[in-house]
Amino acid sequence: ERGLAPNSLAAYRRDLRRYADWLPAGAHDDPSTIDERVVATYVEWLKSATDDEGRTRFAPASIARWISA
Repeated sequence: ERGLAPNSLAAYRRDLRRYADWLPAGAHDDPSTIDERVVATYVEWLKSATDDEGRTRFAPASIARWISA
């Protein structure tokens, strides 16, 4: 829409897919039910995610990009 590069568009699609996959199935089929509380819960989930060794899984810059998508 804004003339973004194909790689940028693909990244946004992945970011939105990650968010959609995180949402509980059927819990938010209507986009008007998504509010700040839901998004804040998603951000906290991203921040608290760890790998198998207990290290933070996602960098703050990645989380910021995902939220902007």
